[in-house]
Amino acid sequence: MLKSTESKNITENERDPVEVGCFGVLNFLEKGITGHFPENILYEYDCENPARSFVSQSVQRVLGYRPDEFDLMCDSWWRIYIHSDDHAKIEAQADPAVWTEGEIKRTFRLRHKHGHWVEMFDQAIVRERAGGGKIVSGCLRDISSRQSMQSALLTSSHRYQRLLGSLAEGVVVHNVNGEIVDFNNASLRILGLNRDELSGVTPIDPRWSCVRENGEPFPGDEHPAAIVLKTTKRQYGVVMGVRRPQAGFAWIRINAEPLFKEETGDFDGVIVSFADITQIKEVEIALNEREQRYRQMFQNTTAVNLLVDPSNGQIEDANLAALAFYGFEREGLIGRTMDDINLEKVETVRRCMATVTETGVGTFSFRHQLASGDVRDVIEHAGLVLLHDQKYIHSTIFDVTERKLYERQLEAVNQELDSERQRLNEIIWGTNVGTWEWHVQTGDVRFNERWAEIIGYRLEELGDEGIQTWMKYCHPDDLEHSNRLLQRVFDRKDGYYECECRMRHRNGEWVWVLDRGKVVEWDANGKPLRMSGTHTDITLSKKTEEKIRHLAQTDHLTGLANRHQFNGMLSQLVHLNRRLGKHVVLMLLDLDYFKSVNDTYGHPVGDKLLMQVAKIIKAHSRDADVVARLGGDEFAVILPLIDDVRDAATPAKRIIEEVSQLHNIDGHEIRIGISVGISTCRSRESDAEVIYRDADKALYQAKKCGRNRFCYYDSEVGGDCSAVDPKLCGRCVLGGDVAK
Repeated sequence: MLKSTESKNITENERDPVEVGCFGVLNFLEKGITGHFPENILYEYDCENPARSFVSQSVQRVLGYRPDEFDLMCDSWWRIYIHSDDHAKIEAQADPAVWTEGEIKRTFRLRHKHGHWVEMFDQAIVRERAGGGKIVSGCLRDISSRQSMQSALLTSSHRYQRLLGSLAEGVVVHNVNGEIVDFNNASLRILGLNRDELSGVTPIDPRWSCVRENGEPFPGDEHPAAIVLKTTKRQYGVVMGVRRPQAGFAWIRINAEPLFKEETGDFDGVIVSFADITQIKEVEIALNEREQRYRQMFQNTTAVNLLVDPSNGQIEDANLAALAFYGFEREGLIGRTMDDINLEKVETVRRCMATVTETGVGTFSFRHQLASGDVRDVIEHAGLVLLHDQKYIHSTIFDVTERKLYERQLEAVNQELDSERQRLNEIIWGTNVGTWEWHVQTGDVRFNERWAEIIGYRLEELGDEGIQTWMKYCHPDDLEHSNRLLQRVFDRKDGYYECECRMRHRNGEWVWVLDRGKVVEWDANGKPLRMSGTHTDITLSKKTEEKIRHLAQTDHLTGLANRHQFNGMLSQLVHLNRRLGKHVVLMLLDLDYFKSVNDTYGHPVGDKLLMQVAKIIKAHSRDADVVARLGGDEFAVILPLIDDVRDAATPAKRIIEEVSQLHNIDGHEIRIGISVGISTCRSRESDAEVIYRDADKALYQAKKCGRNRFCYYDSEVGGDCSAVDPKLCGRCVLGGDVAK
């Protein structure tokens, strides 16, 4: 942008002292800085006399222009070099007077001579000339490659974060103060903490509550991260137990590495990686327990046991049975070699030991010499065992008698296993349970015989259609529900599958089964491979459940709905009719003089009369109506979807007329009446309680007006009849004749 001093005839004596000093520095910087940093362009611009300006030779290296190609004398000369999108920013900062404390830092794009754009970072200061005027001195730095590098670093950082997030190991980063400043999701899972609980925690925080492998507390200042913070020395393979707040106890193995700043080498914190080795520790414990059991079995068994070093054939251990069999004291047998007691050739014995070492097992026939000098034919069963990271040959030695005993013991064990399997089959049969095993990916299914019998078939009759067999016999509605539940298990939202389904029996009926199962094998991608479960016939239970439900909602004497079902249906129908813009009408019915029937003829006759009245009410009601016995001699009828409350007059009149007829019960001629109170919704705000209360008031009015009639509830007079003569009551109907 600026002209080089090589194109000017300005001598050092023509410059003022400050200017001479400045140009000397610039010349030095041009040779030094641009030599080490070839992307830098040094410049100096004289605001009063642009012809006295300077630009370093590196402009040709960075932008492809010679210094003398810039025409600084032209107004707005920079517009042809600076990207048009950066013009506004440069114009706003053109006057050095607006620069903060006489300094400016900015970025913009300059056109290279070859046409592409170069990202530049400009850092400049303004100073006063000795003779007046302002001089701008600065440095332009090519940051295009740095931008690319930052982009690459950012991409690398993102890859690092994705890699960190995908690690199964926990990773946390401590700063120099010991506070945790970064971590991955695996660390939260392993430690059983959330992000807030882990952020900022130090190694000596008491919440860790760690223990050593021997169960003693693990001091915070001995935590690997705390040691690295003090010593900057790497800590590796430290095992500790962690009591997690929500997830229980876990064992972890920790590595702690110091972090250093790349540019200075100063200590910058600690990165700690740790793995959940709970299962490994459990395996170690199991191995220790197994070794202890092995030792007990080795020592306490009646079989002759020897522990032999395969490298030299030396006997390292012998159980009591071996001492008794060979007739040696313990010190006399341990330390000997197999060559001392084996009468076979040394080469043969060594070859047999080599076979065990290579293959892990071996069975051999030898002649062993006892301490007494006796020789026994023995069979040696040898196996390679690992104790304390060293290989040994465990030899169990039998003479003929012991061998037969051992075979009998094996036979007894096998019989017990067969008995155990038989008992398991009997349990499955006795509990009426069918079993299934489903290979999810292939669709293959194995059923047992009981599974087929539940739906009336033999197993071979079902064929080998895999999962299609289940889909073929399952009710379509239940199959859809079953698939939803199975998908929840496959998505690991539920731990097991349980569904009540209907299956078509061979006789065409539907039987109910309780289908239960669990995924027992998953593939590496988390998809189900194999699932096992049971089928239990629950048809009888479902029928019993339905009977119980029916009894809970039905009057046991008349078979009508009871008060419980009545209350529920009234509330539902009120809401339904409100949505449909219809009325729901309620009739409360109460027998007249029924008490005298019980008192005169007894309750059995009264019960039969109630049953006969229930039939009359039911006969004069619609299928959509709800007929209920509320208790004693009180009945109710709910009439939904009624346009006019007066439409209830027809069934009310017929019920009153038929109930008023002479009834012959067990040879007794009985005449009774029935009073009816009728109500409906007063407004859209009416609810079941209001309608019932209004009908009860109307029933009371019907009783008051002489009984054996029906009465509407009149909201204007509150249900009270003001007529002196009941026949003049406009709301009461006597014997079915509407009063005019």
